[in-house]
Amino acid sequence: ENALTANPVLAPLAARSRDDLALLVRLAGGGDPSARAEHLEHPYSAVELDAVLAVLRHLLTARETVLAVNAAYIASAAQTDATRTEPPFRLQGSYRNMNKIAERIVPVMNDAELSAVVDDHYAGEAQTLTTGAEANLLKLAALRGTLTA
Repeated sequence: ENALTANPVLAPLAARSRDDLALLVRLAGGGDPSARAEHLEHPYSAVELDAVLAVLRHLLTARETVLAVNAAYIASAAQTDATRTEPPFRLQGSYRNMNKIAERIVPVMNDAELSAVVDDHYAGEAQTLTTGAEANLLKLAALRGTLTA
C-alpha cells in the first residue's frame, strides 16, 4: 500500500477500493484460484488490468529482496562485535526502499530489467556507507542468490 503512489501505473489504486487492491495482489501472486478479475469493484479495462498486474508482479518480486535485506539488517544489528563472523550489514529494507524501487518499475520490464533496477538501487544505497560497501553488496548478492565466484 505504501508504494502505490510511488508508481504511476498503481497510483490510481490509492483512491479505489482496498478490497480491489487485495484482490489485485492475489491475482498478481497467482497462487489463489479463487481470485478472479470479475470480482473487482472498479471496471478496469483489459489494458489497465494487464499493466497493473504486471507492475504488481514485479513489486512482489522486488519485495522478496527488500524483506530479505530487512531481515539481514535486523540480524546484523542484533549481533555484538565480539560475536560477529562477517562485517555489519547496513543496507536496509524499508518502505522507503520499496518506494524508491517501485517508482522505477514499468509493466513491460522483464526479469533481468527488474533485477537491474533492484541492483542499481542498492548499489546507490551502498555508496552512502562510510565503510563496508563491498561487503554489503556481496552479502546482498548472497541474499538474492546471485553471488558468483
